[in-house]
This record gives sequence, structure tokens and C-alpha cells, in this order.
Amino acid sequence: MFTTSVNQIAATDQIIATIEVGGTTLARIMSNGFSCTDDVVRTLKGLAGGFIGMAKLNIRNKTRGWNVLLALASHRTSGKAQVPAVPASVPCAQGRQYAIQWP
Repeated sequence: MFTTSVNQIAATDQIIATIEVGGTTLARIMSNGFSCTDDVVRTLKGLAGGFIGMAKLNIRNKTRGWNVLLALASHRTSGKAQVPAVPASVPCAQGRQYAIQWP
């Protein structure tokens, strides 16, 4: 997935990573033992659960001194039934935004 030298990871590197959706942190890890950024992404997605939509992924390698901020999209798989969105009846954020409620 990511192959630049900027974001190389060794198993001994201290990794701090978070995944956020809409400003809410779904998962955070502070660990070592990862061999690549794909391992970090898989671990975070597993901890975050089954979210749908865009997420902000922040991975920091404390040992090597780099940080990367990525957008992560998650969608329903075709094998699952689609759930239609129901318009929210209660506005939030001073009437400028509406929440989408899922049945």
C-alpha cells in the first residue's frame, strides 16, 4: 500500500496511530511489532469496528521521527444488504447540519 522510505517501519519501532471519523476517535494504538504500515491500518480497522464512510488515519513512528495523515474510505461489501439512510428530524450544530440516522 505505502512504499516510500519516509514511512518505513521496523518491528522495534514505537508506533502511535489513531483512526477518527467525524472528530471521534474510534481506535488508538501505541505499540511496536508492526512490519509495515499495512499492518497498522489492518489493526486499527479491526479495533474500530464496522464503520462506513471516510475516516482520518494518523500514523506516527516515534522511533524514526515521521508522521503521516491519510484519508481512509470504508464501504459496505456487496454481500451485505444495503441500509437506506433516514433523514434526521433533529438538526445539530446550530441548525446548519443534520445527522443521518441509521435504522
